[in-house]
Amino acid sequence: MVTGRLRKTRDIGRVFRNGTLHRGRLLRLYFLPRPTEAGVRFTVVVSAKVGGAVCRNRLKRRLREIVRQECTGGVGGADFVLAALPPARDATFWELRAAALELLGRTGLAPSAGRGRVRFRQREG
Repeated sequence: MVTGRLRKTRDIGRVFRNGTLHRGRLLRLYFLPRPTEAGVRFTVVVSAKVGGAVCRNRLKRRLREIVRQECTGGVGGADFVLAALPPARDATFWELRAAALELLGRTGLAPSAGRGRVRFRQREG
């Protein structure tokens, strides 16, 4: 369960410098375990390369909601930064969710890496 958001530049910078990087097609996840503390803290980063302000804010809202719904946390504490890449601009909510679940699953923050939970409908004909 997510307990808070990283807001201080100092904390976010520490995750970027010392954390483990997990790459995906749409997102990057920087993960830094905090074994001495409880709770999971996160932030979402979307650079200006992704698009204008409306696009960036929409992506941030979507990614925060995905993390809120799907992140179960792990044993102990952790900080992570979820960074959107330019291809995320054209992705649907479900594509973003699948990408985020894959990355969160690699770190143990989401159950089963989202396998079997995200289903896309097949087009008929």
